[in-house]
Amino acid sequence: MAGVTILQTVTPIAGVTVLIFGLCLAVFFICAVIAIWCYCDDSVKGGIVFTIIAVLGVITAILNIFHPMYDKTQYQVIIDDSVSMAEFTQRYNIIEQEGITYWVTEK
Repeated sequence: MAGVTILQTVTPIAGVTVLIFGLCLAVFFICAVIAIWCYCDDSVKGGIVFTIIAVLGVITAILNIFHPMYDKTQYQVIIDDSVSMAEFTQRYNIIEQEGITYWVTEK
């Protein structure tokens, strides 16, 4: 796009979303086993703590599936005054603004 200067490009690492999902599920299964073990030994406090961690692991895994953070190339850009912000935001998602530079992804 004319009037937009790309300063930096950050490309996603292949498989990061799958790796995070796998790690979250591993945390879930480990914590679920420990929680069951704690409940069997009448350690209710320990069981509750590990149950909460297991549930958080599942929630994180599900969020990672439906809203992956690492699947799009990000660009750090400077936008010239000649560029219409309405036109720019139709083509790009602005993630963060740092002074006169923006971090964006394509829609």
